[in-house]
Amino acid sequence: MFVSMEPGRPRPANNRIKLPCEERAETLTTTLSMNMLALIAITWIGKEYRFLGLDWSYLMVLGFIGNALFSMRFLVQWVASERQRESVIPVSFWYWSIAGSALMCVYFIFRRDPVGILAYLPNSLIYIRNLMLIRRRKFAYTAAAPSQKPRETG
Repeated sequence: MFVSMEPGRPRPANNRIKLPCEERAETLTTTLSMNMLALIAITWIGKEYRFLGLDWSYLMVLGFIGNALFSMRFLVQWVASERQRESVIPVSFWYWSIAGSALMCVYFIFRRDPVGILAYLPNSLIYIRNLMLIRRRKFAYTAAAPSQKPRETG
């Protein structure tokens, strides 16, 4: 905790003023540790491992997770359709779409792949708009009777 004893210069609670060389050393240590963390992160993401005869990296794992999230929307839609015995798109379909699309976009940003970025970047906006339309439809009947409380279904 610092206590201000002089204008413009904070003083530590133990009343010891740091020497300029100590401040520089502390700044240098902070800078080195930040650079080291960045180096580790870059090396960790970019490093490839051989498993089952294939080359794997943590970036690929991120891509697989994004693809799995995006694919979950089809499983959710299929289960909901089977339960109702007709083709339906549940609200959770759109949430899975947003999550998968956003993660796939991050994956393609790390890969610096403009085709993948442009393929997934606008999707989330469309999915969010669909959720807005669904929400507006659910509350539409309350405009005629403002005393009614909105009913959430789904």
